[in-house]
Amino acid sequence: VKSGIPPEIYYLNFEPASGIPVYDGLFRDSDKSTNSGSSIEADRNLARCTGDAGYFYKNKFWLLSDLCGASKDAINGNIKSKGIFRPEGQPAAGWMCNGRFRQLAGAPIALDDEGQPRRYHQATGKPLEVFCPKVTVAVWREIAAKHNLPMPEFPVVGIGGEALEFWDWVVATKCPVTITEGEKKACCLISRNIVAIGLPGINTGYRVTEYGEEITKPDGTTYRKAIARELCEVLQALDTAERVITILFDFRAGDYSQSQEFKAASTTAKLFKNAIAKIAQLPGPDKGVDDFAVAGSDVDAVVAAARSINEIQKESLKGFSKEIRKKAWALTHPAAWECNQRYLDIPYHSGLVGVKSPKNTGKTYDLIKLIAQTHAQGRKVLLLTHRIVLGRAICKAVGIPWIEEMNSDADRKTEGKAMGFGLCVDSLHPLSQAAFNPLAWEGALVIVDEAEQVFWHALNASTCRENRQPILSTMRTLFQSVLSTDGTVRLQDADLSDISINFVRELSAMDIKPWVAVNHWQPSEPWQIKFYDTQHVKGGTKDDPSGLLKDSVDHVTNGGKIWVTCDSQKAKSKHGTKTLEKYYRSRCPGKKILRIDAETVANPEHPAYQCAEKIQGSEKIKDGLATLYDIIICSPSLATGVSVDLRGHFTAVFGIFQGAISDNEVRQSLARVREPVPRFVWCRQIAVSKIGNGESNYKEVAKSKEKDCRYNLQLLKDFNFDLDKAHNPVVLKYWAKFAARINSSVWDFRETVREGLEAEGHIITDCGDDDRDTAGEIKTLRITSQVEEAVAVAEALDIDREEFEKLEQQRSKTDTERYQEEKFRLKETYKAEVTPELRQLDQDRWYGKIQLEYLLTHNSEFVLVRDRKKIDSQIKNGDGLLCLQDVWQLTGKLRTHEALNTLQFRDPTKEWSNKSPEILEFVGKALKFAANIKI
Repeated sequence: VKSGIPPEIYYLNFEPASGIPVYDGLFRDSDKSTNSGSSIEADRNLARCTGDAGYFYKNKFWLLSDLCGASKDAINGNIKSKGIFRPEGQPAAGWMCNGRFRQLAGAPIALDDEGQPRRYHQATGKPLEVFCPKVTVAVWREIAAKHNLPMPEFPVVGIGGEALEFWDWVVATKCPVTITEGEKKACCLISRNIVAIGLPGINTGYRVTEYGEEITKPDGTTYRKAIARELCEVLQALDTAERVITILFDFRAGDYSQSQEFKAASTTAKLFKNAIAKIAQLPGPDKGVDDFAVAGSDVDAVVAAARSINEIQKESLKGFSKEIRKKAWALTHPAAWECNQRYLDIPYHSGLVGVKSPKNTGKTYDLIKLIAQTHAQGRKVLLLTHRIVLGRAICKAVGIPWIEEMNSDADRKTEGKAMGFGLCVDSLHPLSQAAFNPLAWEGALVIVDEAEQVFWHALNASTCRENRQPILSTMRTLFQSVLSTDGTVRLQDADLSDISINFVRELSAMDIKPWVAVNHWQPSEPWQIKFYDTQHVKGGTKDDPSGLLKDSVDHVTNGGKIWVTCDSQKAKSKHGTKTLEKYYRSRCPGKKILRIDAETVANPEHPAYQCAEKIQGSEKIKDGLATLYDIIICSPSLATGVSVDLRGHFTAVFGIFQGAISDNEVRQSLARVREPVPRFVWCRQIAVSKIGNGESNYKEVAKSKEKDCRYNLQLLKDFNFDLDKAHNPVVLKYWAKFAARINSSVWDFRETVREGLEAEGHIITDCGDDDRDTAGEIKTLRITSQVEEAVAVAEALDIDREEFEKLEQQRSKTDTERYQEEKFRLKETYKAEVTPELRQLDQDRWYGKIQLEYLLTHNSEFVLVRDRKKIDSQIKNGDGLLCLQDVWQLTGKLRTHEALNTLQFRDPTKEWSNKSPEILEFVGKALKFAANIKI
């Protein structure tokens, strides 16, 4: 009654049992017999069912007479001293169903591992079986009518009114089936015309068919990971096309996707190859579906609301990732000074200072007063940035020289030595153009502008790779020197978090309390944002900015002037600056267009050359480079922190982001134009890249990287190197923290950007998929750009090594010089004539592919020598220390390919399918070592 099962279904499936009948069902078939008719084991098991007094010990029930027996446990007194006494009581009572006994009353017949009475008991020596409830013809008819399915005109009826052919009919039709746990719940559901099967346990719907390698847990115990499974026979029979299978297990509070119920349900669901498998969730608080039904709730609605595994995981991941991102960006250090004002006016303070203030609140201009105070005290100022363009702009605004000005101007050099200067963090080491000495800055003011990005750049940027360890060692000494001499390290960022502040504290090994200033101001004129929420289709073209591109063209056609910002530049990029320039030139003839990216800002012949200062303009008058153009297309080269203050010119800002930059950089780039004109934003749903192993738990990121390094170094012969002593754990820890934070937004990049924009107070209007597809046109333009560049490189004049090395050192290069430099590099790399086809292949990373094939088919000792030289160089550059995030070697990759035997698939005369023995063997090996293979 408690499970809502009507009598006609209950008595078909459940048989009351007490005392001896319980023994008959559980033990009689397995207990040994003697010449006298029974054995001591049989007597003990019978006694446990009839309520006699005794002891539970070693998974057995011992009679009182056993205390005087001849067994070692009896002689040593273990039964009485270590066993659990059960006094005489009533015979065990309950019901038998599907070969199991459910005890409801009487003395307990068995205890669980925690010494508590067990509720369910399986017959000894008999396997657990899936339960298919018996039904009446009346229930069958209602189920058939519910699903509009035909049933036999004269169904066969058995003892007690059982419809004998019901389950054969279910298998033969497309009747939906719900899988639950337990006999009572299955009977409860089928009583409500929901065809249900009861599993004896949530993990019993399948069986493991193959195990992988042995894994040792932290406590020292080992287990073998299951790598292949299949459905049990009953469920295999139901795995037919168009049938809907719904898995409905108990309710669990919290994140359902992390529960054992969901993991078991998803494992089972994935094994259905033909049927449509879904997972239903109870809303709670009732634990089981039978409790839910008895409470009068709508079970049909729960089953109808079942979703696929991907839908549940996606929703859960959104919530989980959101919480992770919230923690990762949190600033929990207490604020010593707070305000809510448009422009900053922060009082001077020494020590470690953190400034968190929204974009466009004058953080740069607040520095002018601070720097003047510092100079008045006879102290120097050092500005650290991660972008040259940004550094130049800030230095010009605050009145200190940029490092390159010092190298080309004697007066600026003298000024810089006395008053300080600005430099990119890439040059923060003794061998750089700055010849930087961290001990020369005692008592100084060190400003880290856009601190979150500067530190991530120092820890991960490819431009710092060769000198990363010297850069970080210099940074450590610099912070120690400044903070120990009453100087100031000021970190400022609109998104300042604990990670950056704690990085400085731990890197400098100084337990210093930060002085934090927080400005809570939000713009009184928030942006009106049209946010394009297009569908992600793997391998398809729906998740693209077609709607945004069309809207931008319409905007320009109607007289508007637009700023377009994106996160890539290469001709190969589908929506990079080069492809977008071609798109707008073809769609907006006669309009003036300026492209700003890494190539154009460094090209003396291009209008965008060194344009950071020229493009900014003024709030009061229409001036600056931007006023000359109808469309400006900008990549991240126009750095974070650069403001375009021009008003009355741009009528909209359009943003296209594929996830090549982090979500906070996206918001920064959208804010380059300060005027609150409408924004139109498209972000790829899933970002194009991840860091490390892609985890959002920094400990897992660090653990994976360290494991990878250890494995690769172990492969090097005669290489004795103590990795624990040869790397800075603080560097690895914070690289992993920054990486994990980025990874937390990768899988739902679009939503992450949306959350950030909402948090800044902007007003967002969502729009869905757009049927105005530009994918084909963009693809054609991209190919055209690639071909044009390939031809230009191939036809460039040949240069010698001396000219090449000179070009390499040049920051400013014309297109002609850039093509010449690339042609020389290609010629040196491939030792062949440079053709457009070769350049195209190189753009598709052909060199790495042919290099891998060569190394796999030739002397592998060469790879060991190569990797050994590379690691020796890194150790030498790092003065005996390594940055583990930069350790990348080929030996481990080659060993993996050899173990998987991937070379066999090079044979052009063979065809492969998912049933080929070689493919199956390959997949089996890959799954077996999946945890150690980087995809």
